[in-house]
Amino acid sequence: MSHNLNPPDSPDFALPALAIVSVEGPDASRFLHAQSMNDVADLSVMDWHLDGWLTPQGRLVALFTVIKLSAEHLLLVTPSSGVTELVAGLQRFVFRSKVKLSTMPGATVAGAAAELPAGTRVQVSSDVVRVRWPGEARSMCLHLTGPAAPVDAMQATHWMRQDMRLGIPWIGADATPAWTPQQLSLERWPAFSVKKGCYPGQEIVARTHFLGKGKRQLHRIQWATDPGDCTESAIVQRFGTEALCVLPIDAKDHPDLMCGVAFDVLPFDPR
Repeated sequence: MSHNLNPPDSPDFALPALAIVSVEGPDASRFLHAQSMNDVADLSVMDWHLDGWLTPQGRLVALFTVIKLSAEHLLLVTPSSGVTELVAGLQRFVFRSKVKLSTMPGATVAGAAAELPAGTRVQVSSDVVRVRWPGEARSMCLHLTGPAAPVDAMQATHWMRQDMRLGIPWIGADATPAWTPQQLSLERWPAFSVKKGCYPGQEIVARTHFLGKGKRQLHRIQWATDPGDCTESAIVQRFGTEALCVLPIDAKDHPDLMCGVAFDVLPFDPR
């Protein structure tokens, strides 16, 4: 089944579900490295990775990308629903660090069905930062100034659904932290480190990793019929009859009902 978006020569389209945070200053990389679950120090300039911020109990507060434009300027892309909470939460730990965290209300995130040149992970042109994004010929585009990309609700929904099929659990800081990185299968990217120094929640993450005590993981499921309104706590993200859920590791071998409807466990789309 093809998940193609718009034709390769078509314009960007807005992704209003996502927003941008600027992390800037002499201590920007050090600050983010100390707070986030992935290895920002090891991330090269003009590269990006998935990352996140955890509670001390190892639960994911928010998922975000880290795009390193330079050691002193990084951009985060995170769900717009929780962008204010994320900045406010991180701001509490700035103390004397020379770093400025800010939302970018004039900036917008967009998608495009066009790949960057081979070997290019991040490309900056004028006021647009383009990121080679997982999936079928896609780029994420950050419009830092100027007019926003046109709104196309169908394309935007298709993009976010494709992220879901890839197993990217877009969790915002406005939600109650409920899952560990391992329960969200974020080692697939990898979006967290068990080798770098201390960070919030690191002890829980490392213990789970080295002792192998994880019993649940992220699954992509599809219901046989639309379950309607469903508030099952295992659901991380949902589009119609498809969802990402945190279920027992062997869920595929033990079919069950969710929200009273039978479902199948599907493989994640290739990256």
